[in-house]
Amino acid sequence: MFSQRGSASSFTPSMLPVSWSIIHDSLDEAEFLWHRRDVMLNAHDQTLGDVETWVEDRLLGAIDGLTVAGKAGVNRVLAPALDSDESSRVSAAAYASLSGGTAEGMSAFRSAFLAGTKGRLGALQRGLELVPVAINDLAPAMTNASPQVLAGFLEARAFNRH
Repeated sequence: MFSQRGSASSFTPSMLPVSWSIIHDSLDEAEFLWHRRDVMLNAHDQTLGDVETWVEDRLLGAIDGLTVAGKAGVNRVLAPALDSDESSRVSAAAYASLSGGTAEGMSAFRSAFLAGTKGRLGALQRGLELVPVAINDLAPAMTNASPQVLAGFLEARAFNRH
C-alpha cells in the first residue's frame, strides 16, 4: 500500500529547529490514521482506492513529521511510543522508526521487537512488514530471539517474500 515518496530523512535534522509539540501531534495523527487505515482495510464497503484517497497521504505526512527530527525524535518520541499499550501507536512508531533512516531508529525498533510481548509484537510486526529493507537489517539479531519473536519476524519476511 504505502507508495514510495520523498522521505524526511533527506533533510539535515541537526540544522532544523524542532517544535516538539508538533512532533507529538504528528504521533497522535499517525496513530489515529493508522487505526483508520486498518479499519478501512477490513471494511466490506471500502476499496484500496478509498484507503489511498482518504488516509494514505495523510498518514505518510504524519510519518514524515515524526522522522524529521532524526535521532533526537527517535529518543524523545518514537522509542517511548514503541512501548505504548495502543497497537496503532506502536505500529506507526515502528514504521517511522524504521523508515526514518537512522541507526537510532533501527536500534530502538530492534530492542522493542526482541523484547516484544504477544500484543505489542503484532503491532511492531505490522510496522516492519512495510519497510522491507529493515527485514534484512534485523535478520542477524534473530539468532538468539525467542520463538515468538522469530515467528513474528518470519511472518514479516514472508509478507515481503524475502
